[in-house]
This record gives sequence, C-alpha cells and structure tokens, in this order.
Amino acid sequence: MEQSEILFQRYCEQQGYDFNRIDESRELGVRSPDFSVSVKGQKIIVEVKEITANEEEIKLWRETRSGKVVVHGREPGKRARKHVEDAVGQLRPYAEKNIPTVVVLYDNIFVDGLRPYPFIDLFGSLGPYDIDVALFGLQTVNLRIHPDGNTESLGDGRNRRRKVHDRECISAVSVLYEHPDNKSLFMVTYHNFFARTSLSVSVFPETVDRHFIKPKHPDLCPGIWTVQPTRSSDAAIL
Repeated sequence: MEQSEILFQRYCEQQGYDFNRIDESRELGVRSPDFSVSVKGQKIIVEVKEITANEEEIKLWRETRSGKVVVHGREPGKRARKHVEDAVGQLRPYAEKNIPTVVVLYDNIFVDGLRPYPFIDLFGSLGPYDIDVALFGLQTVNLRIHPDGNTESLGDGRNRRRKVHDRECISAVSVLYEHPDNKSLFMVTYHNFFARTSLSVSVFPETVDRHFIKPKHPDLCPGIWTVQPTRSSDAAIL
C-alpha cells in the first residue's frame, strides 16, 4: 500500500470508524476504489490518492537548497485535478447508486527526505484555491479590446477545459494531513457544489477536522470557501 492509504487507515482507526478495503477488481471496465467507510451510520466510498515529487520539483528544490536563486512556477489546481479525474471512473458506479463518494488526497512530496515547505501549506498543491480550481475550472479574465486600444472588462469566468470532468460523481475532496510533531491525523474536506449525492458534515466530524462549502455558485465566488460547523466550530470564510 502507498503511504497515503496506510495513513488513511490509521485515521479511520484513530477515530473509531468502521472501514473495509474493497477487493481489487475491474468490474464495468474500471478499477475498484480503495475503501468503504461507515461514519455515524453513513456509508461512503473512498478513493485515496497521493502526490509525490516529480523530476522538476526535485531539481528545483535541490537547487534552492544549494543557495541558487530559482524561479518556481506552477498551474493552480493541476496536480489535484489529475488525481481527482483519475478517481472519477472508480467512483461513478457508486455515485449512480446515490452513495456519497470522496477522493482523499495526501501530499507526500519529499525531496531527499525533507518536505520542501511546511506540512500545511495553504498555497501548496492541495490548498483551498487549488481544490477550487481543480473542481470548478481555472479562473479567466475576459476582456474586449477595441480598435482604439481601450479595453472593456466582460467579467471573470472559468476555463471549462481545465476542470474535473464528470465531477458530479464526486461528493467531496478531502485532504489528509499528518501533524509532524505528534503524528495526529486530520481531514480538511471541500464539498463539491455540483455533486449528484452530497456528503453530510457528520462524516469526518472530529474536532480537528474541517468542512468547507461554496457559499454560492462557484463562478460567483472563485477561491472562496465557507467553513461548515460540525460541532462547536463557528462559521468563517476562507
């Protein structure tokens, strides 16, 4: 098993959730998802994915540590979108039966045994804005350029090609974190505005877990999430 799957099992054990690993098969021409989990009587299907360092990241971070001035750049949401899209086919048969489905992502990016950045990086590959862009599309700025050189704003939009396709099959995307000091595990869950079957906030409801929803249509609030109280948490905007 990958590290992400080992940690997700540990998270479920830590919280006392009932879970079963789904037997590997290729029914309906697609691979099976990873886990069936029961939380407070609600069954969900989970596919776990992890992000690891690619060759470019290894090269850039090694050069950075050596003292070189290096320019880092990336497309927001690209890494998250790839892994969520990979999970769609595995989760679709369950979504069609109105069973909530969750893609759990884990950042396992290490370079020479070290993380390139803090373990919780809101501006990393799995931050709130990246999940927003992965699910709902890359933000675009629409302009009309007139013959005299003046420009006219036509409002912001979304690049429909750079989003998760068939996203209705995904109830939510959760990011799994492991605290580097005490090794405790917690989840940050982003609910899919367009999900065929919604995920209840009673799933992953522990004190350290967080649930975020879109306050309105994603096109009208790009990059903005509202935290949903699960226990005594107060609502807030991220």
